[in-house]
Amino acid sequence: AVYRTLSLPADRLDDWFDLLAVRHRCLHVERLTFRSQHSFKAKGTPRSYFERHWFDDPSRDCDDVIVVVDDHDTVRSTITVLLSNNINVFQLVSSTRIFRRSLHLGTTIVPLGGIGEVATRPGYEGRGLARQAVDAAVHRMSITGILVSLLHTSSAVGLYRKLGYVSVPLPLASAALPPPPDAREFKISFIDSSDVSSIAPLHARHVVNHAGGMPRARASDWAFNPAVLVAFERGHLSGYAALKAPAPDRVVVCEMVAEHRRTPLDNVTKSGTPLDNAAKCETPLDIKAASDSTLSDADLGEALRQAVWAAIDKQHIQAGAGATVRGYGSVVARAIRAMSPSEGLFDEGFMYRLIAPFSIEGREIGSTEALCKAIEEKGHLFMGLDAF
Repeated sequence: AVYRTLSLPADRLDDWFDLLAVRHRCLHVERLTFRSQHSFKAKGTPRSYFERHWFDDPSRDCDDVIVVVDDHDTVRSTITVLLSNNINVFQLVSSTRIFRRSLHLGTTIVPLGGIGEVATRPGYEGRGLARQAVDAAVHRMSITGILVSLLHTSSAVGLYRKLGYVSVPLPLASAALPPPPDAREFKISFIDSSDVSSIAPLHARHVVNHAGGMPRARASDWAFNPAVLVAFERGHLSGYAALKAPAPDRVVVCEMVAEHRRTPLDNVTKSGTPLDNAAKCETPLDIKAASDSTLSDADLGEALRQAVWAAIDKQHIQAGAGATVRGYGSVVARAIRAMSPSEGLFDEGFMYRLIAPFSIEGREIGSTEALCKAIEEKGHLFMGLDAF
């Protein structure tokens, strides 16, 4: 069979949500026909997650959703067209989505295309359809000004290596949550995502010292992946952590920042296309003023322990004694390992691909290998609130 690849027609958005829910085993399909009869089950990733992921993203564009379709049943398709006056009659069998973002490579910012929501309908696996969709997405990125592509996978590193992506590992840590502290070394406060002016400078200074972070010049950049934002201070603002508890026995540290040195932000440069009109309507945050803090690994561990227990006490997250605390990234891993003994691991699922050559600080980046080397040299990070 030959399967066509195209951008998602706007009138098939609901069918695409169904495809994602089917793939993630939240939608039980009784008959995989053109109009599937289905019932929702309380497991897997719910359809509502994909709907929110779409409608909460100001950069969403149906042209950036690449779908593979099966329209082999031409008789049924023709009849349906005549009855419905709808030319977009076909079965969605695989898809991927381009998430348009920007990426820090130190003080240089480049246009990024994130790959996410890769899905293939049950019964169509093993035919190379996901590869077909990703190849089409890479082509679209190459003709729309994107320079770098990024994805994260927990189970398909080998597949994406064949598609030209290269892993840049991140430290990963997982440990048991220790008991609540007897003494409070840090003052803990909770930050509303609608007003992050106190912690935004810490984030901004952190990402310009590394490679892999994404700029957050607007408050909405903090709200795409909701989390509990906890600031900690000892005399002055020392840092913050972003926490989630997807289950009562599991706490995820999405990101943690505690600056060790000052870096001027006035020399941040940007390559590529400007922000879209929706983003321009928002007032940028002032990210040029921040206080320094110097925390040891032991300090980081204690700050994280206090932050997690404060969030539990205030019922901002539903977890408790015996829960596992997990997260990735150098600061997060250091904090978790200092808080409680844990094994040093690495997540190899963060994968990059060069889409078009560019230069940073006079250095030519002409291959994916050169890109990954530059990322490692600058210090790789990925902030959990940037996840797509």
